[in-house]
Amino acid sequence: MDETLIKAAMVLGAKDRDIFVKVIFPATTPFIITAVRLGVSVALTTLIAAESTGAVAGLGMRIRSLNNSFDVPPMLLYIIIIGIIGITSEKVIKYLERKFTGWQETREI
Repeated sequence: MDETLIKAAMVLGAKDRDIFVKVIFPATTPFIITAVRLGVSVALTTLIAAESTGAVAGLGMRIRSLNNSFDVPPMLLYIIIIGIIGITSEKVIKYLERKFTGWQETREI
């Protein structure tokens, strides 16, 4: 966060709440959204790994039990469902990123 922006807002008479809402929060929003995106992906991966190792219910446990019985079509269906959940969460976060940081320059690789 550039301290010059905060000082400029203070010089223009902004109160602490205005500085937070109009200067600090917009400047940190891209970093917050990036952290949320990384957190969601790690959480989904960890959830599936935890379910597949010792849970009594969940998609990971179902995949493990179907793998043990060599029942491939339903196992692939559960894997596709996990992929759909991941893609959907990514799309929702991307939408929120565009909505809250539309002013920001973006680079697509």
